[in-house]
Amino acid sequence: EIPTETKEDTKSKEENPKTKEKKKPNIINKQSTDVTYDFSCLINAQDELGTSLILGFGDLTRDVQNDLLSDIDVTIQDEINIGNDLLNDIRKESEVKTSGKEYSKIKKIMNDLVSRLSNPRGFRYEIFLIDNDTINAYTLGGKIFFYRGMYDFCKNESELAAIISHEIAHNELGHSILEIKKITAASEFGIFGEITLLFESETSMSFNQKQEAEADLFGADLIYASDFNNCSSVEVWERSSKSEENFDQIENLKLTHPYSKDRANCIKNHFKNNYNVNCN
Repeated sequence: EIPTETKEDTKSKEENPKTKEKKKPNIINKQSTDVTYDFSCLINAQDELGTSLILGFGDLTRDVQNDLLSDIDVTIQDEINIGNDLLNDIRKESEVKTSGKEYSKIKKIMNDLVSRLSNPRGFRYEIFLIDNDTINAYTLGGKIFFYRGMYDFCKNESELAAIISHEIAHNELGHSILEIKKITAASEFGIFGEITLLFESETSMSFNQKQEAEADLFGADLIYASDFNNCSSVEVWERSSKSEENFDQIENLKLTHPYSKDRANCIKNHFKNNYNVNCN
């Protein structure tokens, strides 16, 4: 007969240093890949046709452009190199910090979230604190540029994680690849190519809204796998929405990001539908 161990026996063993067994290494939870991304939350009731067209034309435009530019190969190293160029440009305009208490905090958060990736593309992630009051964060080539204004806007580490996870998502989803292809193609035509690229960017900026929402949802998966507050990304965008005007059909055509209220709703739906987590 195999002897059984009671809870009392286990407790005694854990409390007795002589009998305490070596703990197994902590298992890092990874993001779930068995999830569904629902973008219907971006279709605004005040302009269902317009917002539906933005999503549809965005997908169609990217598909056509990817087909036309299929001969241009963009490697991870290409993305990294352009990220380095961007870092050098930022350093000419602003102070870039890679030390200090605030920097250490966002770096630790970034490393935690990166460790949750299920299928990392291979970036060596770096984060930089830009000493500028602008409420912004963006990324390129595995480099995350986090502005002090955004740092101050976030109320806690979980909200910081919500923003950082979004930026990690852009890299993992390859959102910069098509833009790099277009820049490469345009450079072959000199000034004419640059003008064409500028015109294309101005007329199709709203087509990026779905990609931004996709990064939000990917980031939410990283948050769920971590110990950060699941609903932090909902809270940060709901607070952001307070500074925005009400939905406007014309204005929406100029927005590269969805309205913050819609972003919050998309993340809220994602948590509810995939993880049965209510963020109310």
